[in-house]
Amino acid sequence: METESKQKRKGSEEDGKIRLTPMDPISQLSDHLIHKVLSFLETKYAARTSVLSKAWNRIWLTFPIININVHYNHYIQNNHLLESSQEEFLSLVDESLQRRFQENFSVSVFSMLISLPSLELVAPHMDWWLGIALERNVQKMVLIFCTDAHRLYHVRVPHAVMSATSLNVLELQNCTVDGNCNIKLPQLCMLTLRYVRLLDEKMLSDLSFNFPIIEDLVIRSSKGLNSDIDIDVGLAAFIGLKVLKLQDAMITDEKFQNLMSKLPCLEDLELIWCGSLNRIRISSQKRPSETEVGIL
Repeated sequence: METESKQKRKGSEEDGKIRLTPMDPISQLSDHLIHKVLSFLETKYAARTSVLSKAWNRIWLTFPIININVHYNHYIQNNHLLESSQEEFLSLVDESLQRRFQENFSVSVFSMLISLPSLELVAPHMDWWLGIALERNVQKMVLIFCTDAHRLYHVRVPHAVMSATSLNVLELQNCTVDGNCNIKLPQLCMLTLRYVRLLDEKMLSDLSFNFPIIEDLVIRSSKGLNSDIDIDVGLAAFIGLKVLKLQDAMITDEKFQNLMSKLPCLEDLELIWCGSLNRIRISSQKRPSETEVGIL
């Protein structure tokens, strides 16, 4: 009985010439390395690899990065929002995630961009997506909401997100953090808030308790319940901060100088449109080449 290799060679010698079947070097890589390659692709292109073979389908089903993009322009026809198309797309996302979550794997990155005038249809699906990601010990979460201008801060971040013990990186945009949630992110190293409203202004004042190991903090155009956030209150107590980027922050020269004196590890400082600052002095214990400062 001929072996499989002999049969392949025989099939390639039908015209008297030996033809070598080209190898697929990428398929020989480990799943981890292939996942790394796929991470550089847009989700729609990475998903297409699932139809190449059963092996590639398994690789896609265990891909640890989930990127969901629901955009208003996807459902526009003759200037009308097609709710039926929107519901169909959301159902497809549900089915795709359901198939993927049948595999036993962790989620390293969960990114969700929702750009719709109303989130009424999306909300039930969104809660399920977030819940599944948190159950899979997601390490990085990005939640970006783009709605009508009069709906700014309309979306409330689920309480479970603000107490996820596995999160290392959290980025929030155009949403509200409820004052009733128990905020505790013990593994968080990077926090980005863009157009975020904090109903509990103690979130930052209790920085060392809520985010004990944070090193990178970005706050852009974010507000408290009734006023601007008192930036210096919480940050001054956290001496391990390495990156600080502020935009539209209400902080005076005196408070800024006091804050800088209490952040000895700071390496990267960016200030944009901080109107209350007039004249500041910045010094560093590090060499100038190790410290980056940008002021606009």
